[in-house]
Amino acid sequence: MVEQAQKYIAQLKAQINTLETELEETRKLKQKALVDNEELRVELENLRKQKCDTDKTQFMLIEAEKKVQANEQRYNKLKEKHSDLVNTHAELLRK
Repeated sequence: MVEQAQKYIAQLKAQINTLETELEETRKLKQKALVDNEELRVELENLRKQKCDTDKTQFMLIEAEKKVQANEQRYNKLKEKHSDLVNTHAELLRK
Protein backbone atom coordinates (compact mmCIF):
# COMPACT_ATOMS: atom_id res chain seq x y z
CA MET A 1 0.00 0.00 0.00
CA VAL A 2 2.88 2.37 0.75
CA GLU A 3 4.31 1.57 -2.65
CA GLN A 4 1.02 2.48 -4.35
CA ALA A 5 0.84 5.73 -2.38
CA GLN A 6 4.39 6.57 -3.43
CA LYS A 7 3.51 5.87 -7.08
CA TYR A 8 0.43 8.00 -6.75
CA ILE A 9 2.47 10.81 -5.15
CA ALA A 10 5.03 10.57 -7.97
CA GLN A 11 2.25 10.75 -10.56
CA LEU A 12 0.77 13.77 -8.82
CA LYS A 13 4.18 15.46 -8.67
CA ALA A 14 4.69 14.78 -12.39
CA GLN A 15 1.23 16.15 -13.10
CA ILE A 16 2.03 19.23 -10.98
CA ASN A 17 5.25 19.77 -12.95
CA THR A 18 3.38 19.43 -16.25
CA LEU A 19 0.71 21.88 -15.11
CA GLU A 20 3.34 24.34 -13.86
CA THR A 21 5.09 24.14 -17.24
CA GLU A 22 1.80 24.73 -19.04
CA LEU A 23 1.03 27.61 -16.68
CA GLU A 24 4.41 29.21 -17.39
CA GLU A 25 3.89 28.80 -21.14
CA THR A 26 0.43 30.33 -20.81
CA ARG A 27 1.89 33.27 -18.88
CA LYS A 28 4.49 33.81 -21.59
CA LEU A 29 1.80 33.70 -24.28
CA LYS A 30 -0.33 36.12 -22.29
CA GLN A 31 2.58 38.53 -21.91
CA LYS A 32 3.37 38.30 -25.62
CA ALA A 33 -0.30 38.93 -26.42
CA LEU A 34 -0.27 42.01 -24.18
CA VAL A 35 2.87 43.34 -25.89
CA ASP A 36 1.42 42.62 -29.33
CA ASN A 37 -1.83 44.28 -28.32
CA GLU A 38 -0.01 47.42 -27.18
CA GLU A 39 2.03 47.53 -30.40
CA LEU A 40 -1.14 47.20 -32.46
CA ARG A 41 -2.85 49.89 -30.39
CA VAL A 42 0.06 52.27 -31.04
CA GLU A 43 0.06 51.39 -34.74
CA LEU A 44 -3.69 51.96 -34.94
CA GLU A 45 -3.32 55.35 -33.25
CA ASN A 46 -0.56 56.30 -35.72
CA LEU A 47 -2.72 55.22 -38.65
CA ARG A 48 -5.63 57.27 -37.31
CA LYS A 49 -3.35 60.31 -37.03
CA GLN A 50 -2.09 59.75 -40.58
CA LYS A 51 -5.67 59.47 -41.84
CA CYS A 52 -6.58 62.67 -40.04
CA ASP A 53 -3.55 64.42 -41.53
CA THR A 54 -4.41 63.05 -44.96
CA ASP A 55 -8.00 64.24 -44.61
CA LYS A 56 -6.80 67.70 -43.59
CA THR A 57 -4.36 67.82 -46.49
CA GLN A 58 -7.04 66.68 -48.91
CA PHE A 59 -9.41 69.35 -47.60
CA MET A 60 -6.70 72.00 -47.96
CA LEU A 61 -5.99 70.77 -51.50
CA ILE A 62 -9.66 71.04 -52.45
CA GLU A 63 -9.83 74.53 -50.98
CA ALA A 64 -6.66 75.54 -52.83
CA GLU A 65 -8.08 74.18 -56.09
CA LYS A 66 -11.25 76.21 -55.54
CA LYS A 67 -9.15 79.34 -54.97
CA VAL A 68 -7.10 78.65 -58.09
CA GLN A 69 -10.24 78.20 -60.12
CA ALA A 70 -11.73 81.44 -58.74
CA ASN A 71 -8.47 83.27 -59.49
CA GLU A 72 -8.39 81.90 -63.02
CA GLN A 73 -11.95 83.10 -63.58
CA ARG A 74 -11.06 86.55 -62.26
CA TYR A 75 -7.92 86.62 -64.42
CA ASN A 76 -9.91 85.69 -67.51
CA LYS A 77 -12.48 88.41 -66.77
CA LEU A 78 -9.69 90.97 -66.24
CA LYS A 79 -7.97 89.80 -69.41
CA GLU A 80 -11.22 90.23 -71.32
CA LYS A 81 -11.78 93.70 -69.84
CA HIS A 82 -8.20 94.64 -70.68
CA SER A 83 -8.69 93.48 -74.24
CA ASP A 84 -11.91 95.54 -74.46
CA LEU A 85 -10.10 98.60 -73.11
CA VAL A 86 -7.24 98.15 -75.58
CA ASN A 87 -9.71 97.88 -78.46
CA THR A 88 -11.66 100.91 -77.25
CA HIS A 89 -8.45 102.86 -76.87
CA ALA A 90 -7.35 101.89 -80.37
CA GLU A 91 -10.70 102.97 -81.80
CA LEU A 92 -10.48 106.29 -80.01
CA LEU A 93 -6.98 106.86 -81.36
CA ARG A 94 -8.19 106.18 -84.91
CA LYS A 95 -10.87 108.87 -84.69
